[in-house]
Amino acid sequence: MSTENSKTRNIILFIDDQLLSHTLIDLMVLDSGKYEFVHAYTAKEGLELAEKHASDICLVMCDVMLPDIRGYDVCDIFQKDPKLSNIPFVFQSGLPMQKSGLQNTSVPILYKPYNQSDVAKIISELLP
Repeated sequence: MSTENSKTRNIILFIDDQLLSHTLIDLMVLDSGKYEFVHAYTAKEGLELAEKHASDICLVMCDVMLPDIRGYDVCDIFQKDPKLSNIPFVFQSGLPMQKSGLQNTSVPILYKPYNQSDVAKIISELLP
């Protein structure tokens, strides 16, 4: 029996243009050892990594404000792609003015600054 077929999805794709956000998320989830982060600093890079790792991604955490494509558009691309549409998606936002625009979506939102318990809660809600 192939181990490839029984492989568990364990990659969290983290898309954010701020290096500090990447460092913090690694520190917050480092303890579990259950998940591996794949990091992207632009939407384009995130979409390329999503295609490459589609069968292993269990969650996408994407900033709303990215330098090349808005996080909303990244989410739309995921939802329209049959290989990516079943992957849970979470927005990250650090701007209070984005709250009103994001409240009308069914995609969960983590507002920055978030802490380890916020991340643990969203992961436990979205992943088995």
